[in-house]
Amino acid sequence: MGLGPYELAILAARICPELCLQSPEEAIGKAKALLVAVTVEDMVSDARLVAAIKEKMQKRFYSYKEGIKIITGQDKPYRAEEYFERFLESKHGTKKAKAILKAYEEKGFTGTEVAELEKGFAEWWPQHRRKKGKQGHVKNSEKDQRTKPRPAAIPEMRRYLG
Repeated sequence: MGLGPYELAILAARICPELCLQSPEEAIGKAKALLVAVTVEDMVSDARLVAAIKEKMQKRFYSYKEGIKIITGQDKPYRAEEYFERFLESKHGTKKAKAILKAYEEKGFTGTEVAELEKGFAEWWPQHRRKKGKQGHVKNSEKDQRTKPRPAAIPEMRRYLG
């Protein structure tokens, strides 16, 4: 529930102020019972909602190209296919991955398959991403110290230094 004694007392006073004046313990008990009932009702309605969403996702169909784009988060089909193949090969091995890939190419994906594969891909992807292409890349070119103009050498300074 997450409510402390003060919050319970305020809730009890709002729900039944007359009972709170006569018997505060009984009023707080009723407030606790009400909170438990509301929590249970929320859980039941949430379970119904989750079941309805799962049923709807099971009926949803995605083509192979559309599904791999969603799973990998890539807009370009050739890149999405490459990443999806690498993902399946790392999870299942080369031979089994090719069989799974062929089955998905023929029948496509259901909504629940897309959701599960998308979650699995998101967990797998950061460890298998290439790291080389980002070297030397500056996010903010204004702060790039390599391109900063350098002052010309002053002749008097050369004599002074050395």
